[in-house]
Amino acid sequence: MSRTAPLQVSQLEEREVPSAAMFADIRAGIWGSYPLNLTPSGNTLFFSADDGHGYELYATDGTPGSAHLVKDVRPGLGGSNPNWFFTADNGVVYFTADDGTGRALWRSDGTAAGTKKVPGVPADAPLDLLIGIGHGGKLDFLTGGTAGDPTGGGRPVGWWTTAGTTTSRANRSRRRGSPTGRPAAPACGSRDSPGTTAGPGRCG
Repeated sequence: MSRTAPLQVSQLEEREVPSAAMFADIRAGIWGSYPLNLTPSGNTLFFSADDGHGYELYATDGTPGSAHLVKDVRPGLGGSNPNWFFTADNGVVYFTADDGTGRALWRSDGTAAGTKKVPGVPADAPLDLLIGIGHGGKLDFLTGGTAGDPTGGGRPVGWWTTAGTTTSRANRSRRRGSPTGRPAAPACGSRDSPGTTAGPGRCG
């Protein structure tokens, strides 16, 4: 015969339940705008959202009514599909987008006038798998390697830097087979090999 334990009731401590409220209805109706790529920079939160005409760049300072379309990079249906965001401090972000002429690197300071395509980006920059780091309004990024293959698979790898107006090489590209960026050591037995006590270019 099973026994039943008496029911006991105890009072829980007082707790504050955090509240949440919608501060912007970017796409009114049942579908929603599906915000993506939430990226804070300074006092601004950047993100991409779809108002029914395709994904574009939006920003907010977190207060009700502050969320707004920063720039309609690709007007009309389809949108520019902003992606691959990098925060660069002080309310600046870098991201990739397609204005209808092909995917490119863009920079934004949260204003329409300050949202522009970055010139001079090398053609071999893997824009959808870019490795980069933003700081002080600038972006340093890698060419040759990707987020899935940072060593470049033997391809020349180089660092570039941009402040949004110009793009320049930060250093010399890496030589094939040198993942550290230093020149690859000469093969043992070659004329340039330092060799050993047996003499230059010798290995024994």
